[in-house]
Amino acid sequence: MEFDSTFLLYSGILLLVGLVTGFINTVAGGGSLLTLPVFIFMGFDSAVANATNRVAVFYQSLTSIFAFRRQGIRGMRYGLWLGLSATVGAVIGTFIAMKMDNEVFKTVLAIVMFVVVILILLDPLLKKAHAIEIHSPLRLTIALIIFFFIGIYGGFLQAGIGFVIIATLSTVNKMNLVKINNIKVIVVFIYTAMSVAIFAWKGVIDWKYGMVLAVGQSAGGWAGSVWSVRKGEKWIRRVLLLMLLVMGLKLLDVPFLNP
Repeated sequence: MEFDSTFLLYSGILLLVGLVTGFINTVAGGGSLLTLPVFIFMGFDSAVANATNRVAVFYQSLTSIFAFRRQGIRGMRYGLWLGLSATVGAVIGTFIAMKMDNEVFKTVLAIVMFVVVILILLDPLLKKAHAIEIHSPLRLTIALIIFFFIGIYGGFLQAGIGFVIIATLSTVNKMNLVKINNIKVIVVFIYTAMSVAIFAWKGVIDWKYGMVLAVGQSAGGWAGSVWSVRKGEKWIRRVLLLMLLVMGLKLLDVPFLNP
């Protein structure tokens, strides 16, 4: 039997990257800010990279949902409402993503990376672990409207969406970070299912590499859900900051990183 050395090499890279980013996605967010550049650096067209990445996000989110539930963390009903709102927006965002030029996509991704770096440095959100939750019809309405626009962005790019969801739920509902992470994976799972369906319909998913990354991210997502309940995530944000800065500069073709 003849082995494809390129496939084995890329699969090994994606499994490792998947483990790390699945953990990061569940604990904080921003894993796609690492997986998308990896796909692009491997030579994938931006549309294929964006679409293939969603396969892993879908399975990792599903795994994380079950892991949170096994630890007694609930929030399915609220997550379902927000996920349905985000799904409507995701349909719009997914079609936008498929029409975007390669170079424009890389520039947008780099800009998003630097915006996320700023959000992490400001860090006003993760300090609300003991806030009193606020639930009312008005708060739900506000959240539904915001999550529609979150869905547009999630359908378009996905990268960094976790930070936006954390910002929204900590501000609108004053939820603690563990509960936010649980609702986050529910929402992402629901709207990503729609994005994957559209990308598959258009034939822009590389299922072979998508499933390899999915295996790694699912394992990392399970570990991240356990860690999220038991511990904090400060060290992850430090590593993520460094990776975002380096990859963002590389995507922008900064000379010293692109000899």
